[in-house]
Amino acid sequence: MSISGGPKGGTVADGKEPDCKDLEKKNIDARAFFIANGPKPKVKREDRPKKKNGNLANKTPWELADGSGMTYSTGYYRTEPDASGITQTYSSNKTADKYINGAGLGGTGAQRVGLNETIRNSPPDQHTDAKRKAGTLCNFRRVHLGGGYGGHAECKIFNDLTNHVKGALRDGSVLLSIDWRPENRQTGATEYHGTPCSTCYDMLCEAANECNIEIWICDHQNKPQPMSKSDCKKPDGYPKLVKLINGHAKGGRLKAPGT
Repeated sequence: MSISGGPKGGTVADGKEPDCKDLEKKNIDARAFFIANGPKPKVKREDRPKKKNGNLANKTPWELADGSGMTYSTGYYRTEPDASGITQTYSSNKTADKYINGAGLGGTGAQRVGLNETIRNSPPDQHTDAKRKAGTLCNFRRVHLGGGYGGHAECKIFNDLTNHVKGALRDGSVLLSIDWRPENRQTGATEYHGTPCSTCYDMLCEAANECNIEIWICDHQNKPQPMSKSDCKKPDGYPKLVKLINGHAKGGRLKAPGT
């Protein structure tokens, strides 16, 4: 089984062809629902005990969603033989995912956690069972970086898609709407990015070049832009994608999604 078609094809529940605005709305609605209904911290972050190094305590999932630190992404793809359109929304947090209507697991625990560099780069005849359990994309060829990188929102979408077709993930296309909100390390302000992080970009490049999947990403004007396969192999490939999707080389988009 493989995914097929372009960034369009099939329908969503109302019979309408999903576009970038539709996918963006799913991200916005999922984030807003979690902020309204998710577990809010009883004590403000600045009032909680600090870490041993003097830094503030880690943000709770609610704080990550309401401020900076949590990504929401929605993917649209087609599957054969029915070629039905599917949209799937995920956050980069397991707790927040529980508040998304229809979200699955985002892959198995092994896929989300990944494996350390030593095991990932070991010869093909070593650690085969661990690699197979953690594998994703076509023929389960990719293993995410250890430490939970497979739990990033875009990785979760591809983990689930891989499992949906039992590893036969090849050809076709995926359209992604990404709402990544990192914190500017200098100013502390929340930035709005429509791009994947560099680690997820590497995963998407492998999906594109090794599994022949066309990757489309919604830009700052809600227009689908094709991710260049050839740019994946160039040092400036990721910066070019950032500028294309965000409209700026640094600092993300000028406005929050939906505004």
